[in-house]
Amino acid sequence: MVAPVLDFTFSNVHHHSRGPGEAEGIPGYYLRFNISLEVESGVDCGIGLKDELVICTNQNPTLMNFTWTAEKSVSKPFKLSDLDFYLNPSEPVLLIRSNKTEDIFGILTETGNVYLCEYNKKWTGYCIYSPAECPPATCIEFNPAFNILAIGNLDGMVYHYELKREPLSATLTHTSAIMKPDGRNTPMKISAVTSLCWSSDGYALAMSWIYGGFSIWSIYGCLLTSTISEDTYVHASDGIVHETDEVFFTGVQELWWAPGDYFLFILPSSTLEKDIVLDIYVMEFAKSSILTSLSNVRLINVATQ
Repeated sequence: MVAPVLDFTFSNVHHHSRGPGEAEGIPGYYLRFNISLEVESGVDCGIGLKDELVICTNQNPTLMNFTWTAEKSVSKPFKLSDLDFYLNPSEPVLLIRSNKTEDIFGILTETGNVYLCEYNKKWTGYCIYSPAECPPATCIEFNPAFNILAIGNLDGMVYHYELKREPLSATLTHTSAIMKPDGRNTPMKISAVTSLCWSSDGYALAMSWIYGGFSIWSIYGCLLTSTISEDTYVHASDGIVHETDEVFFTGVQELWWAPGDYFLFILPSSTLEKDIVLDIYVMEFAKSSILTSLSNVRLINVATQ
């Protein structure tokens, strides 16, 4: 049975610029049911890899591997209590992320700890981000193109860690935060970061807040665009827009790039709205076809040639 194609519908007429030979409109997608499985102990979270599915159970928290045919893989389950690097075995896992090589993982816990792990028949790793030193982490995302792990926290900031192998280590390189327009270069405490998504080439990071909308950052930490500006900061000390025709200015619960990174899909948060938000917004972006790295060094080299 062929699954129906899911096409996007818009309340108003949209015009999307297209180049020669490109199709009209946003392409449709389809979802196809494959198989189901039952885990008696419940599932807190999981992540789909190329050849298998990794989940963390709810009762007696355990990391388990399944094949896509719902069979347990060769590797044995690992209880969190048996992992020497896991600080609190009873603490639930909220989120698991991996890089494209699928052997490095980031684990986010309920209290905001982040663990950097390797998996090769057994789990090894260490805690790289702790709420004892920084605001609790709320989401994480890998940038495999530049070996970067981005960690968003409760104050609306993102910490960027450069990853190295043999041995596995992480070094904090910079942070991404909206600064107050007061001349003192102090970060604005906005709200919890709800979603992080790197573009496919790794040069742009989309970040969203539960209150305040979203922003786009370069790999080098430069703010490219944001729904929070000096104008909104003047009207509200927290920088959050409470009255606007654009629902996603008040808050975003999820965002992701479309294939090719020319479109950013935005799912608004209904926190400041009376009704549940059912619309997904689509933002168009332009990409430079001349330079792949918009750094100062590259610009100088191009200018001198």
